Amino acid sequence: MAVLEWQDVEDVAKKIFDIWVGQPELQWAMRSWNLILEEGLAEYDCELERAHVCLRFLALASIYYDWCACAWEEGGSDEKIWGELDTFGLNHFHLGWLARDLEISGENSEDLEDDEPTLWTFISLLEKVRPEVVEVLIKRNNGHAGLYESLWDTRDLDDLDDAFLITDRNLIAMDFVMTGCLPTDYRWPV
Repeated sequence: MAVLEWQDVEDVAKKIFDIWVGQPELQWAMRSWNLILEEGLAEYDCELERAHVCLRFLALASIYYDWCACAWEEGGSDEKIWGELDTFGLNHFHLGWLARDLEISGENSEDLEDDEPTLWTFISLLEKVRPEVVEVLIKRNNGHAGLYESLWDTRDLDDLDDAFLITDRNLIAMDFVMTGCLPTDYRWPV
């Protein structure tokens, strides 16, 4: 059995976990990926399983982007994550194979143009694997509050107490974590 270790994803992580100056979020990404490793969700025996593991890592970035949008009105784009598929050696074939394996239907993508059906499939796959990643993050951070705190701490802000002030933005961020880190609508390109 092979394992996708942190050193295997670190170069990609440096490209996609780059919202803040100095990239303090890289520490969160590394810690979170290690939690995924400890749960056995980074192990694979075949090419399809490896693609699934890579997708879990990319879902981690998508979760972080959505967190930043909710907590700080900042964030990245799934198109940036999408751009790193080649780095993992993944292509349209792998996405189709995963879509079939994870029972993703293409019925809603018929009216899309050019590369959009493949991007739609990619986003659908991220949404499909996201709950298993979130489950590990909640469990291994000792619950929703621990996950919230770990995400908040990625900005290297001076006072962690600000994370628990009752403000509109904090309530949105708390709701994001409490509802299972569901994708936010503000940035979905299709």
